[in-house]
Amino acid sequence: MAEVDDNDCCECGRWHVRRFAIVNAAIAASIVLLSTGCGSDDLSPTGTGACAATPAVSSALPTGDNPSANERETPGRETSTREDASTDAQIEELVSDYNSAVTSVNSYWQRHWKEHFTGTYTEPTLVDGGKGLPGVYDGNEGIAKCDGEALEPDNAFYCRPDHSLAFDLNLLVDSNRRIGDSFVYMVVAHEWGHAVAAQIDEDSQSVAGELTADCLAGAAIYGLVEDGVLLLEEGDVKEITNGLTEVADESPWGDPKDHGDPFQRIEAFDVGRQQGADACFNR
Repeated sequence: MAEVDDNDCCECGRWHVRRFAIVNAAIAASIVLLSTGCGSDDLSPTGTGACAATPAVSSALPTGDNPSANERETPGRETSTREDASTDAQIEELVSDYNSAVTSVNSYWQRHWKEHFTGTYTEPTLVDGGKGLPGVYDGNEGIAKCDGEALEPDNAFYCRPDHSLAFDLNLLVDSNRRIGDSFVYMVVAHEWGHAVAAQIDEDSQSVAGELTADCLAGAAIYGLVEDGVLLLEEGDVKEITNGLTEVADESPWGDPKDHGDPFQRIEAFDVGRQQGADACFNR
């Protein structure tokens, strides 16, 4: 899926079918995500700077830039340089896709809230996980917290007391590598679904609440397609549904005890996809 973007200041992300050969631990330990604005320091989901975040690889990783004469003569250096450049590009694409998902999903609920609910939409905040990218944290560091408690690794959260969202770096990297970049949109839209449900006093911590979030994710993603913000590409839907099955065994974010089994999750997502947000509260 590709984002339709009229903003010339930067490229705010794409949703394509890609499978990146990223070594999770090395990437998560070595990259430092540095945010740069499009002429703005505003990094809220709706800020003009939200779409512009680019990663920098720490000095622990070679960048392949300006090799010395000796390096150029080293056998295999050319291949290594290409691989380094490819990895840098992969990281940049992941950051771009994440920013695109955050910006577009938030904007969807801003535009369409009054079509479905009463009251005023309040966008959730994004936790400061110390990664330079709003909402992203590393659960192994214990920095990001919800109501005073550290967020666990390999997961994503809606924190109701703070009305905030958090996404573990390792979860994003791993799901991007194993499933594809469309699944980043699913993770973001699902957690945003919890934030939406919480504003209309729906229980978001039960299995039923998790399935409601899946349904709202389907409504938001396909609502963005109908709005002309996102374009479906071949394989995107299959990537999401396959991903919901795969994460059930691989990540706390997909634990069936908390989220429902893959069949329930796919069904809930499909209800939102076909019938929209209203149907998510009448299931």
